[in-house]
Amino acid sequence: MYSDSPAIVVSVDLGTTYTGVVPTTLVYNANGTLSSWGFLCADDELEAGVPGGAKVRREFFKIFMDADTLADAQQQGLTSAPQSVSEAQQFVTDFLRQVCAHVRESIETQIGRRGVGNGWADLAVEFLFSVPTTWTSQSIVNSFKKVVREAGFGVEGPKHSAQVDLTEAEAAAVATLKTSAISFGMGSVFLTVDAGGGTTASALMQVTSSNTAVPQMASLHAVNGVGIGATLIDRLFMRLVQQRLEVCLDAAAHIPPGLPLRLARSHQFRTVKHKFGERAYMQALFRIPIEGLAYSFSHAGLGIENGRMVFTLQEMQSLFNPQIEGIVNRIMGELEWLRTMGHLHQVQYMVLSGGLGSSAYVRDKLQQRFLVHQHPNASDQVAVIPCNDPQLVVVRGPLLDRQQRWESGGATSVLSTRIARASYGVIVQEIYVPAMHPNEDVRPDPFEPSKKWALNQIQWLIKKGDQVNPNAFLVKSFQIRLAATETARAWNSHIVISHNAPSQLPSSMKQDGAYRLCEVMMLPSNLYSTYRQYKHDTDVVASWLAQTGKTLGCTAELIASNSASPANPNLKSARLKGKARKAAKFHAAAEARWQAKGLSERQKYVLALKNFVPLAEFIGTKLSEARVVEIPDVVPAAIERAITVRKGFAQLLQEHGRVLKLESNENHSYFVSVLEKVRHILEPLFKDSWVKRALPKLPKTAATANPFDLLEFYDAPDFDLAGDLTGNSKEAAKGKETVDEGVIVDYEAEDSASSLVAFATLFRDVRALRMQVKSLWAAYAKGELSLPSVAVATNTAINIARFMEEDAADSIRLNRDKKTPKDWALFYCQMAASSQGIDITEPTPGCDINLSAFPMLDESMTISFILLEAWISQARASSEVVTYNGKFGWYDLTIDYNSAPADVKWQQDKAAFLEVAPQFDLMGRFNTTPPDALPEGLCSDMPVEDELLRGLRLLLTRKEKVLPFWLAFATTIHLDVRRVLGRQSEKPFWAMMRYNMAIDDSITQNLEYYENLTIKGWEQMHGDRQLIKLQNEARWFTENPLYKVIESTGLLTSRDNKEHTFLKMHPLFCGLWIHYIRTTYHLLATQFERCWGGILYTGHLYNALCNENLINDAAKWDDMDLFYRLQGGKDKFFVGAAPTERDNYHKQLCMMMGFSATSFIASTRNKTRKLVPTRAGPRSLVAQGKVSSMFHNQYRPSMEGIKLSVDDVQAILNKKSPNPQKTPQATPSQLIHQLALDIEAEIPETSVDYLAMHRQCWDFLRSLEGAVDPYFRRVAGPGWIEREHQLPFVVGYIFSTVLDPVGGESKMTEFLVLAFKVYKEVVAPYRKDVTFFLETIQDYDKMLSHPEDRFLGPMLNELSLGEPKEEEWVDSEFEEMMEYDREMDAMCREIDLEWDEEPEDRIGADFRPNDPPLDLRLREGFGPGESFRDSYAEPGEPVMMSVEAMQRWVRVSRALERNPIAVSQKDAEWLRLVLRSPEFQNTRQRADRERHA
Repeated sequence: MYSDSPAIVVSVDLGTTYTGVVPTTLVYNANGTLSSWGFLCADDELEAGVPGGAKVRREFFKIFMDADTLADAQQQGLTSAPQSVSEAQQFVTDFLRQVCAHVRESIETQIGRRGVGNGWADLAVEFLFSVPTTWTSQSIVNSFKKVVREAGFGVEGPKHSAQVDLTEAEAAAVATLKTSAISFGMGSVFLTVDAGGGTTASALMQVTSSNTAVPQMASLHAVNGVGIGATLIDRLFMRLVQQRLEVCLDAAAHIPPGLPLRLARSHQFRTVKHKFGERAYMQALFRIPIEGLAYSFSHAGLGIENGRMVFTLQEMQSLFNPQIEGIVNRIMGELEWLRTMGHLHQVQYMVLSGGLGSSAYVRDKLQQRFLVHQHPNASDQVAVIPCNDPQLVVVRGPLLDRQQRWESGGATSVLSTRIARASYGVIVQEIYVPAMHPNEDVRPDPFEPSKKWALNQIQWLIKKGDQVNPNAFLVKSFQIRLAATETARAWNSHIVISHNAPSQLPSSMKQDGAYRLCEVMMLPSNLYSTYRQYKHDTDVVASWLAQTGKTLGCTAELIASNSASPANPNLKSARLKGKARKAAKFHAAAEARWQAKGLSERQKYVLALKNFVPLAEFIGTKLSEARVVEIPDVVPAAIERAITVRKGFAQLLQEHGRVLKLESNENHSYFVSVLEKVRHILEPLFKDSWVKRALPKLPKTAATANPFDLLEFYDAPDFDLAGDLTGNSKEAAKGKETVDEGVIVDYEAEDSASSLVAFATLFRDVRALRMQVKSLWAAYAKGELSLPSVAVATNTAINIARFMEEDAADSIRLNRDKKTPKDWALFYCQMAASSQGIDITEPTPGCDINLSAFPMLDESMTISFILLEAWISQARASSEVVTYNGKFGWYDLTIDYNSAPADVKWQQDKAAFLEVAPQFDLMGRFNTTPPDALPEGLCSDMPVEDELLRGLRLLLTRKEKVLPFWLAFATTIHLDVRRVLGRQSEKPFWAMMRYNMAIDDSITQNLEYYENLTIKGWEQMHGDRQLIKLQNEARWFTENPLYKVIESTGLLTSRDNKEHTFLKMHPLFCGLWIHYIRTTYHLLATQFERCWGGILYTGHLYNALCNENLINDAAKWDDMDLFYRLQGGKDKFFVGAAPTERDNYHKQLCMMMGFSATSFIASTRNKTRKLVPTRAGPRSLVAQGKVSSMFHNQYRPSMEGIKLSVDDVQAILNKKSPNPQKTPQATPSQLIHQLALDIEAEIPETSVDYLAMHRQCWDFLRSLEGAVDPYFRRVAGPGWIEREHQLPFVVGYIFSTVLDPVGGESKMTEFLVLAFKVYKEVVAPYRKDVTFFLETIQDYDKMLSHPEDRFLGPMLNELSLGEPKEEEWVDSEFEEMMEYDREMDAMCREIDLEWDEEPEDRIGADFRPNDPPLDLRLREGFGPGESFRDSYAEPGEPVMMSVEAMQRWVRVSRALERNPIAVSQKDAEWLRLVLRSPEFQNTRQRADRERHA
């Protein structure tokens, strides 16, 4: 059996009309809340979908996740279509959420887990989804995957997963091959046609294996789909009814409202539609009753007889025939492809599935069509056959494919090969060859200066149309040269996709047609917890024994997988009694039922401990003659480490286990004895002495007060868990087959006595995390680190601790001792205390603990266990919030905790936790209370919930008896933070409040500034609504409704409570809040800039002003320079290198706007140099803070906690690192430290106020538009800027003047000087107002110049939220700047005079003395300042048409083409005169010359 088989597999086919047998339908209330779904929507029929009804019915929403489909529907006026793709995604999410809840309840009821414990949360559950074949874009599939997760699939348990694999056509083909009654032979070719509700998909398959147990097939052609389905029959039927109603308006008073929709949804019509074509249902007339209409009512015009509407056979056939014709065209397309490609294959079977495919009429018509009109690639006797249960065939396909993979060991899926529907490649570097890499980015080789590399090149791994084997790896070798000091073994790779034809694939990212699909993270191979390292040793030994035994021909019994306890005669079985025994029988019976259905719990290869010695003896006997055996060094090293560790723990159990009544020492001793026997048997087989092997330096086994010292060798530098591992460490961590120095680790050692060792490894890592977190908060207290970076690192440390505890949960909790994490913590404490002669069971007189053992109790986190148990017992006993009455005193900020005696420390810890615990409880209740049940001003969906707050909330609601170790760790961290900060404990609160106010003010200013301005992109994403939501969140704690509720409900204690007690006592929450608010604001602000473009366009203009030497160093725009740096320098801000020549100003701006660079290259295909848009679209500023943004939205209560493993955190850090191969190998605690530094380094990036900068740029563009308006109004017409959101185009108009062959250079000079004048007036006074933290740009320089030292010190102290200081200029610099300004003012005045002297009325251009005479009729229709002739033509040049004349000519010409009758006689006569004029002839000749040039 395949080792990855889950306990439960659920296949879901989200259909357009039906999901399984459930209608894919939703009904919403008027307020937008969900009223009903599926079958329940029938009760809402009378209101939903009927004009005037209060409810709204939604259906067919799945197909509208495709933007093209939605656009077509909206163009056709389909009123029921969603307003946007995001709305369609929301409908799909709402429906799937109901499906998920229904599936959960049904399965939990069947297996006896409903309402018991965690239900199915701890089972391995896999969900399988298929997608419509029409979804060819990967972005749609990715959106669907996101919707699936948001609906709850794959996220309700640590072992839950959701996969989207097969297309609907492929799923139908799999089900056909596996379940059809047809006897397919080797090489048989069949065509599946899945005609559903909204789409019809086809798959052309050839059988490659006729083995009935594991049949296989291969795709001959890429699967295809078209928008044909049963829903179109409904639409045609509704149109037929509506046409009758429109003709007979006299009967409207008698007809129920919404008749077409009512009839289409009626049971009678659905029956006719489904049964149409069957002999018993074929008749000349079809009568469909009209609900709500009297039986006596008849109307000949409407075709109503006795309350029933009558339809003829021909009318019913007219509903089906267009769909059948579409299916025929689809089938013919597949057959024609076979013929065109020269294939001799004969399609023998056409298998129909889906709702429409189940129609007898459709089947008979298709059969007749292909028997009468035969095709060379279709058999003479081609059979059109329906599937069994055609409506369920798509849902069965993924399930049957998954089942076959289990039964074949994971290597044989039903679909042996697939046809790639797109091309996939990887971004690489290639040796630079000028002829092959024109205009490509190049970098020098660091080892060979004479060699250069072309960057961002693409090597295509899979090309569109290739056959791909999903069961085999596609291997492509790449080389990378490392420096002598580099030790990395893995690098990230960017995967790209293209839908171009294989012959037209781009070779680099600078060419059109390819875009980035994803980034593959190659994670460092040594990121394991200590527990995994320990487990790895025993697994290596078990795997080597099993594999070597198999190779030498041992019996199957010796390597049989076994999960029973060791064959130790001294061990007693643990017999369950009472309720526990009854529950075990119940679950065993339920598991047996599921196993009978082929659905079993995840199984692993477990080598029974009793077989270790027999296997070693067998191997020794077989190899005794060889004398020398080449065995990987990792095997003896693993045995030696395991023996040393287990011996040490066995000794400690013998000395201290009696205190806690531990019973597992016999298991430890037995395990050690087995390993020692294996070592004794194998040692003589080696030529070299065992001890001379490359073993790590092991610690001495002498008695010690700390048993965890035995684990220190896992830190030894010569111990590399990965060895020569080339795969992914994450796969190894999950127990999958990986190679470790020649040993395939696919077995686990049976070990039921490792609970103490597992806890020891967990405690060791968590203790290191605790020390690291304390050091981070100490750095914050000193002003070396900021609050958000420390808070994010702290919360992530708790996440990692939770992950590590769950990783070791089976060994810690499922043991014979039945000890809880608190018991093991007490054991450690007792062991450490006994070495100093202290008995922790004897409390100090007058105290509830032994104060002499307080350091041990604190180090083992037992203090937190005691506090949690005391509070949770009272909180669970009351339905109200339990307040603290000061019984143990109050927390005193002035006490120096480190120097205080033990009794004061104990009192302070109790007060610190019990004071804030009621606030935790209250916050948790807010997060789980429905919004309508909360007092006014409170919201139930807080954007931030730290791990401690979440853990306490879940502890209260889930009623779990065992306190998890990670929650005690989180509580300990809370106490540590309060201890470290001392008098500064309220500092995080004030930082949070000041940041909230800063964000609030900026959003207010932006909403007021753009109150009357709109732009489509920002409206579509509801941008203002998101800003207001963020603003309300920032104001939530400012208005402090939490305190008002506490005050009004009498929850105040006897102490003089102040406002914001929760925040002042919980620094971790304050730091996460600042991080969320700041990062969310940054992301929204960058999205705002992407929609409006003010900063980007202004940045292009500012660069031009600097290049023209109009702006000197004294007048530099520091904020804009900062934005250049934030984007990675000018080369990243612009498309390539920043332009320095005037021609390139315009080219770079056009490429930024989304036009291809090939538009500016003269070629035979682009003679006119027409601007050609790229598929990638316009460029925009990139959001900064990659690490910060990935953490910013994971703290919501609805997320139920993100369990981040060490590998997950390393992946996030690699996203930030530009050179991931240089990322140092790190322990969990070192990783947390690095995370804090990375968040700290991103604070300058995310603290820049993009909205404030955008407002500055917009003021600049507004003033500039007013200054240049007179010229461009004359040249381009009054509509050159139609709406204010087009203001950035002013920059494009200015740069385009250089293209004017006559005086272009001088015009650009005039406009750039004018732009500088506006810059000086509008921008210069406010050049440094866009940062929340940075006082000068030099602060950012410091960070850039010292990337290895990310501590920015007090300059990033979040208390420094005042206004930026004005820059103080020294006298010499000030005088130099003023002299420069005076010179520029004089130049601007001269240009202004020349501008003013130009006559505004350009009529004179039409009547210059040396030009040919002008027909006065050509002047008609032009306003003041406009002319027919070009006024900028030099004397003696041929007369040309002006811009205004050419615009009018184009407008009238197009009007004549569209509708000649609508063109006035005056315009038609004017156009006739223009075509005969010399101005038109000269203008056309010049255009022809330029085109040919």
